[in-house]
Amino acid sequence: MTMIAQWAEAGDPAAARDPAALQAVMRQAVASVDPQQAISYFYTLDFLRERAMGGLRLVAVGLLLGLAGAMAASRAIRSLLVDVPAFDAGIYLAAAGLFGAVALVACLVPALRASRVDPIVALRNE
Repeated sequence: MTMIAQWAEAGDPAAARDPAALQAVMRQAVASVDPQQAISYFYTLDFLRERAMGGLRLVAVGLLLGLAGAMAASRAIRSLLVDVPAFDAGIYLAAAGLFGAVALVACLVPALRASRVDPIVALRNE
């Protein structure tokens, strides 16, 4: 029986639900196989998902701040605008949509490229 399976059977149920509690067991298991193997990072799937969503959150915050800034600027230069409304919802939505689409592509392209890499090749290059 592996060390992790033993820990899962003997460990308390609350610790079994916490992936961070497995770090010590994982380090011991790896060290028992290869003591020279360095272990640098442990990430849970939830953490990685949140980090991936952190990019889209930044885009959303940037779009909101940009729209607010554009509305404030258009009100400030209202006297210079001739036959153009200070607030044109279509223009604001089009600009936000364009920037959102560019940001979405900027987030998706690296993720798609990374998903196409063979894990064995990636590990071999590390």
